[in-house]
Amino acid sequence: MTEPTPLVDDDQGWRDSPAQLYAYHLILWTIVCSTMAIPSLMLAQSGDYDGWAMGLGICIFIVIFTIVGASDFVRQLMRRPFVRTTCYIGFAARMVISLIFPMGMLVDVWTGAVSAAVGEIVFHKDPTGFAATLVITLMQGVWLTMLLGAFMALVYAWQRSGATDPPDGQFCLKCGYDLRASHGQCPECGKRFHAPRARRPVM
Repeated sequence: MTEPTPLVDDDQGWRDSPAQLYAYHLILWTIVCSTMAIPSLMLAQSGDYDGWAMGLGICIFIVIFTIVGASDFVRQLMRRPFVRTTCYIGFAARMVISLIFPMGMLVDVWTGAVSAAVGEIVFHKDPTGFAATLVITLMQGVWLTMLLGAFMALVYAWQRSGATDPPDGQFCLKCGYDLRASHGQCPECGKRFHAPRARRPVM
């Protein structure tokens, strides 16, 4: 499959200033992280885990994703169609799974069990206290983020493997990205190319 989607400018409209950019990402990741945390919060109700510590752990992830998402490096990556589509599919799938019972529980239960087991070993005197709950929440968040990253890597690889080279020669030979608006280098995969010379019209 080819990828004819043009580059998308992430610096449009009300996100021009740094304050507006960070505010946008803060709102975005608050919604995303809170939704993804729903299964874990429901599972934690069966124990005596500290709710404030869980909330703090979620806030830490919100801040991290906000800083990373608003960085110049990630914003440049998000201009690439395959990367942008991969992120949309990955996070949307995770949010949908989190909202579907009991599918969200099945995804979160084993990561929560592993994290809780480590928490009990480290904080054996108070395995459900504030410190233990915070560490367990952060550990589970890291596990789930790694799983999400692995899924998104598969999505990205699937897109790249389906890219083909149309016969008109206007698409990247490596990833299939539309090069008609590019000069010298594919913005998707970085492969350099030589633009064909314009043919003189036949009189």
